[in-house]
Amino acid sequence: MMVQVSQHDDVNAVLERYLHHIKAILADKFVGMYVYGSLTTGYFDWDSSDIDFLVVTTIEIRGDLLKKLQQMHIELSKQSDRWGLEIEASYIPKKALWKHDLNNRHHPHIDRGDNKLAVMQHDMDWVVQRYTLLENGMVLDGEPLEKLIAPISIETLRATMVELMDFWWIPQSNNPDMFVGEGAGYSCYAILSMCRMLYTYRTGKTTAKVPAGKWAIGVVDAQWHDLIQLALYNLNGSPDITQGNVQAFIRYVDSLMR
Repeated sequence: MMVQVSQHDDVNAVLERYLHHIKAILADKFVGMYVYGSLTTGYFDWDSSDIDFLVVTTIEIRGDLLKKLQQMHIELSKQSDRWGLEIEASYIPKKALWKHDLNNRHHPHIDRGDNKLAVMQHDMDWVVQRYTLLENGMVLDGEPLEKLIAPISIETLRATMVELMDFWWIPQSNNPDMFVGEGAGYSCYAILSMCRMLYTYRTGKTTAKVPAGKWAIGVVDAQWHDLIQLALYNLNGSPDITQGNVQAFIRYVDSLMR
């Protein structure tokens, strides 16, 4: 099959390559492969976005299958200078995908900036990921997402925003090494993530980071407008954004959700 997800031929080629190899390795353990994130919300930026996909399987991937997939990711990462380390993917069995389960959340995952697939804990952000998959996910091959993911209520989405603040962002707002090793773009990611979380908390919907940032300018106090503007127009980072300002903004958004 010819993958047609993006207007960028190189992105389509990368996804088609992964789909081909993943299906070959998983064989009858393959349920489906799904693209989500900026590629399916209309806010993909060739210079700053990554490629997000989910693979659903019939079983938990371990042992020889995991080793084969790990080797595949390493080999494919070498075939694209632009996208080799810009893949974010999870391999979740059908049973575990249906609803977020604290007792069944350790699955193979690869993070942006790496090429090593490893079993990782999928935390409450996967409540949001499931929601975005239902709302905007694209089927590359396999069963419809509506058959794989249980409906998620607005109340659950809002509660998850607060949990994410407690679990990750508030500790980061007090971390003196918040940006160490993350790159300049992480500050902009943090700012726009706050805007997106506030948008979800206030509206009960999800959206991409850029429209969330534009929306937030009309909602937050004026003192934060310049910071959001800097993030919107410097997605890969700006020297005018300081760690102190980002951390203060995190605490401010947290106060709006309490």
